[in-house]
Amino acid sequence: GNPYVYYYLKGDIFAKSNQYDSAQYYLEKSLDIDNLYTYVSTNYALYNLEKNVGNYKNAVQYADNYIVSYDSIQHQIQRAEVTKLMNDHALESHKKEIDARQQRFMFYSIIAFLVLFTVVVSLFFHIDRNKKKKLIGLQQDLMQNRSQLAQLQNKLASSTTEIEMERHENEIAQQQLQLRQTELCMRLFQTTSSY
Repeated sequence: GNPYVYYYLKGDIFAKSNQYDSAQYYLEKSLDIDNLYTYVSTNYALYNLEKNVGNYKNAVQYADNYIVSYDSIQHQIQRAEVTKLMNDHALESHKKEIDARQQRFMFYSIIAFLVLFTVVVSLFFHIDRNKKKKLIGLQQDLMQNRSQLAQLQNKLASSTTEIEMERHENEIAQQQLQLRQTELCMRLFQTTSSY
């Protein structure tokens, strides 16, 4: 541990048991400028010691040292508190900034998701509409083809009927011509025979 603290404690014990010489020896040995708290405590103890033995000049000197050192400690505490407050404020501001950044990121993420979702849905409906249009177009083409096919079949049927009728008429005409030929031959034969 710190030997100056040990000297201070020993000096304080001697002072309380009214052994002023020993107390003064150890308290003066414990005057550590580097450790302000030990320095302040020692000066206060030496002030009380010198006051008790009636050595007021030295007591005033130790009291002055105590007051100056105590003020330094107060300034250090105040500085530490101010630094802590500034650090706390900076930390709080940083936290707020991070929170705001996260909220902005979340907000932009939601907006981006909604835009992407809208684009995907619109694309889906666009593709679906095009498919339906194609399907309707194909159905219309099919119906048109069926209609044209039916017309062609009707024409074919009517033309087949006309051909049949024409063939039938030709057969009748052929038969009539054959009959006429036979008749003419018979007449010719008859005429020839009678002749």
